[in-house]
Amino acid sequence: MKSILQRVFRTRSPDSVTSDTNLHRCLGIVDLIVVGVGGMIGSGIYVMTGITAKEQTGLLLLLSDRWVFIAEQINTLAAISVLLLCQL
Repeated sequence: MKSILQRVFRTRSPDSVTSDTNLHRCLGIVDLIVVGVGGMIGSGIYVMTGITAKEQTGLLLLLSDRWVFIAEQINTLAAISVLLLCQL
């Protein structure tokens, strides 16, 4: 269990990230922010669609609450990934 947690939360120094690759960074901070905001807006559209479907159709969409919860979790993960990308 401990080794799994160590692999999940491992970190690297910024020098090792840039030195062992031939790729050039072409995205700036503004680009990453725009990508993150676009992803959050896009997932928010799916959440609002689920909420509207639940309110307008009544008891036929009992699973809509579960889908909204899953969409909220995906949105949270998208926000965390954007945060991690901005730290690079």
